[in-house]
Amino acid sequence: MIKNKKLTYWLSTLILLSIISILILQGYWISHSYTKEHNEFKENVHKALSEFDLNLSIKNRQIILLDDHIEYEYEYYSPDSTYNFYGSYRIEKEQTKDVTFDNQLFAVRKEQFRQINQFFKKDSLAFPNLLEEVELTITQQCVKCRDYKVFNLDSMLTVSLKKFGVSLPFQFGVYNKNKKKWDYLSDKQIDTLTLSQTTYQKPFQASEKKDKSFHLLLQKEDRFILQKIQTVIALSIALLLLISASFFYLLRFALQQKKLSEMRTSFINNMTHEFKTPVANILLGVDNIENAHIINKPAAIQNFTKIIRKESIRINEMVNTILEHAQLDRGHWRLNLEHVDMHQLIKQLLDIWVLPVQERGGKITVDLAATKMTLFADEALLYQAISNILDNANKYSLDTPDITIQTYNTIHSLHIKITDKGIGFSALEKKHIFEKFYRIPTKNLHDVKGFGLGLNYAENIIHFFKGKINVESEKGKGSSFEIVLPIS
Repeated sequence: MIKNKKLTYWLSTLILLSIISILILQGYWISHSYTKEHNEFKENVHKALSEFDLNLSIKNRQIILLDDHIEYEYEYYSPDSTYNFYGSYRIEKEQTKDVTFDNQLFAVRKEQFRQINQFFKKDSLAFPNLLEEVELTITQQCVKCRDYKVFNLDSMLTVSLKKFGVSLPFQFGVYNKNKKKWDYLSDKQIDTLTLSQTTYQKPFQASEKKDKSFHLLLQKEDRFILQKIQTVIALSIALLLLISASFFYLLRFALQQKKLSEMRTSFINNMTHEFKTPVANILLGVDNIENAHIINKPAAIQNFTKIIRKESIRINEMVNTILEHAQLDRGHWRLNLEHVDMHQLIKQLLDIWVLPVQERGGKITVDLAATKMTLFADEALLYQAISNILDNANKYSLDTPDITIQTYNTIHSLHIKITDKGIGFSALEKKHIFEKFYRIPTKNLHDVKGFGLGLNYAENIIHFFKGKINVESEKGKGSSFEIVLPIS
């Protein structure tokens, strides 16, 4: 027994340590995958920001070299059309150029655009060899306009982020380092402190003075990364659950085997004790009969032969009980199906059980109220099942037995209720009373005779005939077994 307990302890410890080790390894694997994915994500965001900054710079200065001419175009967009304008500058072979403007700004600032146009014409005539490369910088006369105001930065940034696989809601801002304030915020409600501390910030190269920095704040970043490694997480969890389930099944199986071993040991001990008493009585009777002082006394011999017969019958009944249970386990039923009057069967049981109960000063009360009591079943099996419950009620009434047998009908069923006022059992014991070899603990194990097979046998028979047993009990106040069987 001690060896089995140690084995169970070490097996449980080993399983627990194994699960913890696997859990740590899986955690490390997921953490490594998350870190790797997060670093790749940050790298992609920075690449997207670099491309976005480059695209913004190109928007400010576009040079297109053609075969015959050089053309410069610039284009600004803004929700405020007052500050939108379009300009183009072309050097043809004749080395003349025209500048055209098409927007509402030209309507209100004609003089300034006329001056720009004259400047371009003068500048082109001054450089007759300017054919291979032209780089012109047009400074906006509108001092209120900034690059990040006139361009649709949201659209440009979205395109750059999506190109590198980042599709998340975002907020951004442009910070002026010299003025120490935000020149532009994409959302007036944005938390500027969080924005200033974001991981994603870089110098704003599109700014001519290089005195600005671009700050990007991504939303739901962690969720986005977790979604990318959700397959890894799902596989890890599935593997962990599979291994844990296997280990716990193994542990449960080991505990069940341990419990079964203990119950078998208890059964063998009980069986040995149960057989030991009648065998000893038989041997005692034989010794007395063979005694020279008894052999010539017929009355004494007859008394001892009664003892021998009684104990032999007792041994035979115990052997039959064990054999019947063995047949039950193998599924070998010897059925004799017929219409059985359950009231008549109960009366036959009373003839057997009234005397032993009365010998202990007890009584059996009967209330056979059922009007439909005929079942199609095996009479001998039902007789044994109910007899086992009555035996249980008598054995566990440690003082004076007080047993009640009731019958009544519901729509399609016959109910047989057997109630006693014995020792009862707890809710925990109730879970095990129909288990093979289980016996309700008493102060002395051998005060109550039996192998722990009776209720298990009764339950199997009732279930075989499509019935059920309901049990109610309270420790110290008795028990109630209610058999419910379908009416034929």
